[in-house]
Amino acid sequence: MRSLKLPALAVAAATAVLLPLLSAGPAAAASDAPTATGPSADCARWAGTHARGHNWLCVGSGLTQSWSDGGAAHRTYTDVHTARTVDVTGLGEQATARAVASTAPATGDLQASALGGTDTLLAPSARIDDYHAKNTEYVYWNINNHAGKTNFSYSIGISNHSANVDMSYFETSGVGIKLTWRLRLRHDISFGSDTTLFTYPNVEGPYYYTQSYSEHEDRYGDGYNTMPYQTDWKVFWDSYNLNLVYGGTAITAAGTVQSDRATCYKTVSCKFK
Repeated sequence: MRSLKLPALAVAAATAVLLPLLSAGPAAAASDAPTATGPSADCARWAGTHARGHNWLCVGSGLTQSWSDGGAAHRTYTDVHTARTVDVTGLGEQATARAVASTAPATGDLQASALGGTDTLLAPSARIDDYHAKNTEYVYWNINNHAGKTNFSYSIGISNHSANVDMSYFETSGVGIKLTWRLRLRHDISFGSDTTLFTYPNVEGPYYYTQSYSEHEDRYGDGYNTMPYQTDWKVFWDSYNLNLVYGGTAITAAGTVQSDRATCYKTVSCKFK
């Protein structure tokens, strides 16, 4: 069971001075992206060239585009490192995950980014110590010609085979958005498809427009003792079905936002290492 959710207004006030604001218009995210690094900035640069006229959202190197044609809705996903695109219109959760996986670089694939040059395909470790980690994913988006960048953060504290999971977002373009998501704990399988160990029952996120928001899943709540009693199992928290609404228009990301990896054991506490 999750605890009461509260807008992160204090965090927003302190952070606002440090974060750049994006101007409106389709080119805003693209013009911001060249000064940034990482897969999501690569994705925003790609979108600035290839997604004009469509609403779009970047999570990591994955670009989701959404538009209507003659009243029919369309949704595609592109991995900008490989330039592979799949149609995910109307697909359910599992089918979407399979489609997204089919676009990713193959194991050991060291090819250059489709945008030119090379990029780091994996985010650096977010480890603070053996039991704490914090990381932030930058979600670029453009809806109805307003360009935004949403900072989505995890802060995780492990205790034995349970964890406090804090999630928050801050929209740097200065507008209110509604961003909701589902949360699950997954087993990271190096040479195979990741599997879900536990799905939290609630939809996370606000039901109103806000520039900043925070959510807390308590270690004694729904996720209590769900981390595996297995040796050397890598696990992570995964926010999926991210649905971003701005000005009454919504777009749902085909990709997901992931936490840092923790390692679990049979007889001692899981930890970040």
